[in-house]
Amino acid sequence: GGDPSYRAVYAAALAAAGLADSARAIAVSVESADGYVPYTELASAYVYLGDEEKALTLFERAFQERDPAVKHMKVEPLYDRIRDRPRFQQVLRNAGHR
Repeated sequence: GGDPSYRAVYAAALAAAGLADSARAIAVSVESADGYVPYTELASAYVYLGDEEKALTLFERAFQERDPAVKHMKVEPLYDRIRDRPRFQQVLRNAGHR
């Protein structure tokens, strides 16, 4: 249980700390739960885990679901490692970033 946004951020923190198995388990449970899914926060966890394809899929979903955190994608330093990926650039364009 618990707030999905908090749990997604916790998964990202665990991933950043190198606790990949725990991070992935929490991220999967957040994504599969009923109700609100914080796609941008989940994507951050997958960026830390090095799963760029999953992160990009979640960023695309974040845009589709009108996740307000999409507006920060252009400047978030964590995303520097995937910023040049065409799918990431497309999400930025879709969100109105140049």
